[in-house]
Amino acid sequence: MEFFCFKGDPVWNETDERLREITIENLEKLGFIKKEEVIDGMVVRVPKAYPLFEIGYKELCKKVYDYLALFNNLHVAGRTGMFRYYNMDHAIESGLDTAEFIIQKGNGPAADDEKELVLAGSEECDQHL
Repeated sequence: MEFFCFKGDPVWNETDERLREITIENLEKLGFIKKEEVIDGMVVRVPKAYPLFEIGYKELCKKVYDYLALFNNLHVAGRTGMFRYYNMDHAIESGLDTAEFIIQKGNGPAADDEKELVLAGSEECDQHL
């Protein structure tokens, strides 16, 4: 479960135990689990988990992507790696696509169209902003 919040706001400052309780209650209401099935839970607070876009960010990102493309064994994915506003389903899909790419192609030099595989998913996310 993901809670949208900012460092220092009421959700951020809530106790781990209460956040676990809220999560379990919501998952149970949705019919995904039963409270008694939960063995454990963990809370991870990630400051600045979503990118904050500024004018000119696309040009700066392109410079970074071009530099990172020089590394044949580096695969960039996810919200932070792609500097994209990914919903959780897109973030997971990006990771799975990257893992599948690594499994299928290995981590040797990638052709330009293969490198675009991971970058391509980021364009779809522009539709979800």
